[in-house]
Amino acid sequence: MSDQTKHEGSLLSNFIHRHAWGLTFAFVFMVSAVTGYCAHFKLVRPLINDEALELIQGVGMPLDKFYFFTPDSVYPMGTADIIETFCPYIVRFAVDAGGEFGPQTSSVFLLRGFYAACYLMGCVAFAWAAGKLWGAGWAAGAGLALASSPFVLVINNILTRNGISILWVCLIVAALVWWTRRDAKQSVVSTYTPALVVAGLLILGCWTYTAFRLVAIAVYAALVVDWWYFEKTKARAIKVMVSGILFGAVLLVLMAWNSDSLLIILRRGGYAVGDSSGYLARLALTLATPFNHPGNRVTPFIIEDVHALVGGAVLSKWLAVFFVVGWLAAWVGSCRVAFMAAVIWTTGMLLCAVAGPNFKYLLPFMPFALLLAISGLRMCVQYLASRFECGRVLMACVVLIFSGVAWSGLNDFFGRFPADPQNEGNRVSNVMADVAVEMVKGGAPRVYVQPGRGVDIVFWRIKPLIDSGRVAVYSTLPRLLDGFGETAPVPPGSVLLIDYPIQQFRNSILNWDTFPAIKIINTRELKDERAGEAGL
Repeated sequence: MSDQTKHEGSLLSNFIHRHAWGLTFAFVFMVSAVTGYCAHFKLVRPLINDEALELIQGVGMPLDKFYFFTPDSVYPMGTADIIETFCPYIVRFAVDAGGEFGPQTSSVFLLRGFYAACYLMGCVAFAWAAGKLWGAGWAAGAGLALASSPFVLVINNILTRNGISILWVCLIVAALVWWTRRDAKQSVVSTYTPALVVAGLLILGCWTYTAFRLVAIAVYAALVVDWWYFEKTKARAIKVMVSGILFGAVLLVLMAWNSDSLLIILRRGGYAVGDSSGYLARLALTLATPFNHPGNRVTPFIIEDVHALVGGAVLSKWLAVFFVVGWLAAWVGSCRVAFMAAVIWTTGMLLCAVAGPNFKYLLPFMPFALLLAISGLRMCVQYLASRFECGRVLMACVVLIFSGVAWSGLNDFFGRFPADPQNEGNRVSNVMADVAVEMVKGGAPRVYVQPGRGVDIVFWRIKPLIDSGRVAVYSTLPRLLDGFGETAPVPPGSVLLIDYPIQQFRNSILNWDTFPAIKIINTRELKDERAGEAGL
């Protein structure tokens, strides 16, 4: 090798060393930005009913006063379960700014930009936390692993409250790292700032998604255990107490702000709680989620669209084995953040098992599992490096592992997720909305729509036509029959859209001879001829 080549290599090495942090965050930012853009603005998939429901609630969000939970008035078709209002407020502001309601509008463009930004900031915050623990190189790997996680990407891509959970939980991880990195010369204000930040982030999380109540329990349990195990001092105890009391007091005040019964609010999400006799079975499935997705088969917990669409384990197969190493080592090691991550993840799984391993509720605990997996990988590398002189080979293996994580994760998200069979029912509902629009444009005086499922998808897609009276949507057959009675006589040339066999519909009508003379279309038969992808 010539002297010039050596000199150039030395200059490059020195440049990378001097700008390691800047290059790391530029890399994580670039990967997250490109992936987030492609996920939100290039990926084509049908709208799902969960996000349609929450978008409808957001559009109807009143601004007359502050609401911590949505009032019944936000759902125009009866009563929907109350939800936390952080994201509904964002939807309302986006619609007000965009000036439009419905799919493929500027308001939805603003929403997708917001969700992509939350994903990006979460990835950067997680990379910062890993970097403070282990250095810039591991920060790059941690940011790449989180940014390419199909679990994170699927839920962030679906415009529900849980879509921005990744931001709050990654900021909590960063705040816990900050909490443990104290300086003896800190002032009182700077000493208590991390405690206040943790409380504030948990409040924002609880204002966003119900599962953060479980996160809060797990985080404060970890802080108490960390105090007992690492730093059993009066000052540290006061710090934990101040944070916990502030969190609990502010959250209760915000919850009580609503006119709803506080007891009803505290029971929010109780529908998912399973039978106590099946707890151990649910716990086994929940503890196995870093390695295994329990699937869509009949299991002792509620299966929902989002859970099924995730389709894979919490962690990549490239990292799952290292999670076990990291989790076991955290209990006896000296890294306080890894120890707290182990306590938080374990406590969280014990709590989540009350309802079961539904991946909607597991997302806020995912970064803690990923942190433990990366910690385990790093420990394996350090051990092998101490036994064998193969540092460069080991670093090459680490790069290969993180590359495998990214390749397999992004391939799963952009390949499997849009084509997942779970999307079929949602695709049919989107086709039903398309057909309703065509029938109105074709001159049908009135279009009746009775989806077997996906009623909120149809409502979101064609709300202007519903408001005009040209289309009527009914969530059940009895409501449809009541609707025929209310609009009798049914205008000649009207159309009824259903998404199940017409003969099955006829068999459900007791007095078919008196049923209105109306054209009936089973839109499920049209799903293969139409894309049904224009949900958002």
